[in-house]
Amino acid sequence: MSVGICFVGNFENIEMPIEQFNAGVQLIKTLMKEYNIPLINVIRHKDVVSDISHTANSTECPGKNFPYVQMLDALRNGEPFFDIGEDYPYINEVKTLKQLGIIKGDGYGNLRPKEYITREEAMIIAYRVIKALGN
Repeated sequence: MSVGICFVGNFENIEMPIEQFNAGVQLIKTLMKEYNIPLINVIRHKDVVSDISHTANSTECPGKNFPYVQMLDALRNGEPFFDIGEDYPYINEVKTLKQLGIIKGDGYGNLRPKEYITREEAMIIAYRVIKALGN
């Protein structure tokens, strides 16, 4: 079973109004609770694997300005990332670093703590730390 929700607007060119965002979050929370849908199953149209190409990203929908990560954050109920929970040994440190904007995850709501960090990711984190210390 799947449920699709259409957010009206060209989010390739415009930002979603806060009222629409809040109503969408409330609707998704209600549906998640009613139908026992885990947060990991809340995906965008572009994340759906195409029957024709057998890959994701066959469309740009819902657009580059769609607030997907912010929506996941609003649905997460305090959990910083999908792939770690309150039992993660460094959960308090992760929450603090995320709140400070030092770490942001992979764009899909995951921290991926068991994967190696790339040089690029390390430099981005170092930059964010230096920037945070300068404020």
